Amino acid sequence: MSDYPFERILLATEHTEFDVGAERIAFAMAKRCGVPLRAVLPVESNAEYVVQAPELLLREDKEAAGKAESLRAKAAAAGVEIEIKVRHGAEPYREIVEEASATNTDLIVIRRRGKPG
Repeated sequence: MSDYPFERILLATEHTEFDVGAERIAFAMAKRCGVPLRAVLPVESNAEYVVQAPELLLREDKEAAGKAESLRAKAAAAGVEIEIKVRHGAEPYREIVEEASATNTDLIVIRRRGKPG
């Protein structure tokens, strides 16, 4: 057992300029605690959107895959093992909460401010 209270840390990120601080802290905590980091990339979508504009969904999936790969590279550079899950849903916060519940997360690391607008 670890000397640290956190064994399952979840980083919730959209991997934008607003998430840089949260990502840095999550990497540092995972490294210090000696645990792998889980990350969730929530993508806002809904069933009607998928039916009406499947090409936009494909574009979003491609963007999410690029963000996940970039996040993997940043984690590797920080010396952190990471597992990333892209989750689609109408409300991104629900995807974060559901991922945390599904993985029995001890701590969620998330940015403190959203995008303006």
